[in-house]
Amino acid sequence: MVSNDYVVSYKRRLLQITHTGRMLPKPRAQVTVRELLDGRIKLLYQNTELEYVELEKLPHKEELATRLA
Repeated sequence: MVSNDYVVSYKRRLLQITHTGRMLPKPRAQVTVRELLDGRIKLLYQNTELEYVELEKLPHKEELATRLA
């Protein structure tokens, strides 16, 4: 499930969906996480692959605003 700051938690990893001009899933929307055999992770929303960055920790609100702008 997508949090309010567009972060998906998966196996203790934080994946923040990046704005790429496509429509972002709304907070609380369900996304599909696929872990491939080679270890790569893919996020899918309505059969569309989403781009993301992996975070070490949750960003502060100020950082979040600049990332999504």
